Amino acid sequence: MVSITNLFPLRYLEATAFLKDKYELRIAGSDSVKTRMILHLEKDGTQHPQLYAVLPDKTQFASYILLGKAMNLFTQITDSDTGISQIALVGKDEHGFDSEPIYLGRTLSSAMDNLSYDQLEQIKGVVRTELTRKFRSVDKREELRFFIVAEVEKIKAERGNIRDSIYQTYLSGGKEAVSTLTATIAPMD
Repeated sequence: MVSITNLFPLRYLEATAFLKDKYELRIAGSDSVKTRMILHLEKDGTQHPQLYAVLPDKTQFASYILLGKAMNLFTQITDSDTGISQIALVGKDEHGFDSEPIYLGRTLSSAMDNLSYDQLEQIKGVVRTELTRKFRSVDKREELRFFIVAEVEKIKAERGNIRDSIYQTYLSGGKEAVSTLTATIAPMD
């Protein structure tokens, strides 16, 4: 079995998504118990840890996207060739130069569908840094709270349905962001 200590190329990991899909398809069949026994060679495999890592739910990042919007970390960038405008996070590298933008999409509500987990983690890191650096005062956090509530209301109007899953995601993200702002001035989780 290849392990990380063997320093294998990362391109080998591309096949794991395919293998995971095939594994889950195989064990979901009609004779699941027998298939699990054959695949795991002893018992049904439930005594072992998960074979594949479980990815975190992207909806947990809604609060960071709302906080980033409230802190004016995102800008509107229009492609000069196509004329398409998108929301993006443009940060600075360690030398002070603009880094490659992270494009969120045309609207804030489409951001989580367009972003990878790595990009969401980058946004989370930038938001946490800026929150502890520039938004420590109660007055600034109160301004952020008002902006977040207004942004969630805009998403509700955009989606047009209070039961819409995207609206519900940003509603719970907004509540989480506001509770973070009203909590003590400690680093976010």
